[in-house]
Amino acid sequence: MSIKYTVTKPEKRTQHSSYAAWYTNGVIEPGVYEADHSATTQANRKCQPGENVYWLYLKLPGTVTDDYFQSHFGGMPMGQTYDRTQNAGKEITFTGQPYGYDVAESIAHYASTKWSIDDDWKVECHPDRSINDKFIYPDGTVGKHLHSLVRVSGEAS
Repeated sequence: MSIKYTVTKPEKRTQHSSYAAWYTNGVIEPGVYEADHSATTQANRKCQPGENVYWLYLKLPGTVTDDYFQSHFGGMPMGQTYDRTQNAGKEITFTGQPYGYDVAESIAHYASTKWSIDDDWKVECHPDRSINDKFIYPDGTVGKHLHSLVRVSGEAS
């Protein structure tokens, strides 16, 4: 009953802090990570059969390689120089919110996709909802159009 993201080799990631120049760099270890599709509806519940996913929530555990949290005033660094390696080796969780239709498009047209779904889900193509009719996918399909990730069955919670 899941949507999964697979990491086959260590991946570098950067997580930025909102509205600031701060960031954390790290590495995600290989593994299969389940995406959460709760809170995709206003009732804050998992998708029911027949509903499509708008947002997915992905949490990827990793290790910090370096970070930057220097104090600034008026865009200028102030105070002591920040040691970018002081948190290296610590655990971190990288988060993301991919769109369901981007995940569905990746599954439908890209052989090298990192996304997978089980039998409780399906990808629906909407060729009548063209986004770019001159686009050619790697699988040879012409015409970029809307896709959706739809729950077919499974226990809803």
